[in-house]
Amino acid sequence: MKRFLRTTGVGSRSIILWPDTSAEISKQTSMAYEDIAGSAPVSIPIEVQGPVRQTWQDVAANTLRLANEIESLEGLGVDPRDYDPDDFRSIGDFLRRIAGDFTRMKLELLRSVQKQLRLAIVWVSKSSDAGVLVQLTSSTRFGLLDATALLDATKNSVIGKWWTARRSLLTQVIVQLDARLFCLPPTASITVLRRHGPEDVVSALSDLNIRPTGDQTVHRNLTRTDFGRFLTGNSRATYETRGTPSNTSVAAFELLSEVGFTTGRDKVYNAAMADALTSFYAIQKGPLPTVNSEQKLSFCPLIPDNSVEYENEVICIEYTWRTGDFLTPSNRSAIAQYCLTKLQNYSRELGWTNE
Repeated sequence: MKRFLRTTGVGSRSIILWPDTSAEISKQTSMAYEDIAGSAPVSIPIEVQGPVRQTWQDVAANTLRLANEIESLEGLGVDPRDYDPDDFRSIGDFLRRIAGDFTRMKLELLRSVQKQLRLAIVWVSKSSDAGVLVQLTSSTRFGLLDATALLDATKNSVIGKWWTARRSLLTQVIVQLDARLFCLPPTASITVLRRHGPEDVVSALSDLNIRPTGDQTVHRNLTRTDFGRFLTGNSRATYETRGTPSNTSVAAFELLSEVGFTTGRDKVYNAAMADALTSFYAIQKGPLPTVNSEQKLSFCPLIPDNSVEYENEVICIEYTWRTGDFLTPSNRSAIAQYCLTKLQNYSRELGWTNE
């Protein structure tokens, strides 16, 4: 190095950098250099500072997006916001932990099930559109739950605190289950119950002059909903509202609300939804799945409200029937807590957490 620097005619002027992550080794190397070559024109070693800790999460997020050519981190199943920079010595350690956790947890989740599982949480109420659900889901992936939004809405709840301590796992579970959130407006739900509901419900709806419907009408009304588009693989980047339900549908749903959705009534409605989905897929072009209601899956202990089973994947559907116009901002925390509880139950049943 000394000869190279002192010999003329060897090319352009050069600066030689010898980076090292150890401050002690850098000092020893600098002293050894100056003992041989004399003092340097600048004070050595030069300490190079990386990005300040407050920017590490943004640096990691931007790096992940650029390196993987994706718009949303949900596509990878990792979120740097789940990690506290103060827990790491360097940004390199910070990035390595994210990469290591992603690889390890992805393998663990994939090995734990024999078929790909997908989860759809469906809110059935008098609400005609997604309402507050848009605040709890991804802005770029249709209906996909947003871990940060769920936790922000449940900071003081028991389930919110439980998941806050497991933020990385929450993101992984959402992605692995492709966990989505939808609403089912009265126009679709009343059509289903008029066609496939129990006798007392069918009779009550008939008294309200709700005309009998066929499977084609059920199929048409379901495909016009966000939930139906999800089932047919025609989902979009964002929720979409198509008009408002008729006054008759709203009145009919209010009648059901008076009867209530507890003491097993929800199970009867879930069974009607399963019958509706069976006819839905029979009309829909494509592979014909097996649809069940309140039955344990053959390869794991889960008992979804409805299950739509294909050869290589199962869509687990969890319905929650609520009275009134439920999807309003005042119920944001309650909805988020319900979703987090479902994710916790699924994680435990699948063996992804023992806590």
